[in-house]
Amino acid sequence: MIEQLHEKKRIGFARNQARSLIKKFKEATKTVINYEVPVTKIATYLGFQVEYLKSMNDRHSAMIYPEKMLIGINGRHHTHRQRFSLSHELGHHLLRHPAELELSQEDAKVCNREADEFSGELLVPLELLKKALKITKDLSRLSDLFNVSRDVVTIRLINQNLLK
Repeated sequence: MIEQLHEKKRIGFARNQARSLIKKFKEATKTVINYEVPVTKIATYLGFQVEYLKSMNDRHSAMIYPEKMLIGINGRHHTHRQRFSLSHELGHHLLRHPAELELSQEDAKVCNREADEFSGELLVPLELLKKALKITKDLSRLSDLFNVSRDVVTIRLINQNLLK
């Protein structure tokens, strides 16, 4: 019970970090975000250089080198996966997660869940998702609006209790 409560708080913290980042980015850059969140521009705003690597092994989606302010993205993956991987890595950085090699398997799982939640909120912000649902309930159309996979939209709908 206590562990579930702690996890809920951490997930809420991850979501709030993503919301805060979007707000700061929009204020600093005077960017208007209708639906698709410009995740590469956000990474650049944070000081990261983003490189799309064609040589990366298919089992890997991304690598972050925070000390060099560099994020490598698998250039052979679909754009949706690249966007999610980039925002996932930003989540690890902003949530101050240790390097995965330094973590137990269980702790790595928790950190990845938090980074996934951060990424989902960053790419499909709750406020914009609610706005989009007034226009369409079609998963493919929602996926197109946010430039994410249907799976990301579906998970966001489920996690935010927006499925009826």
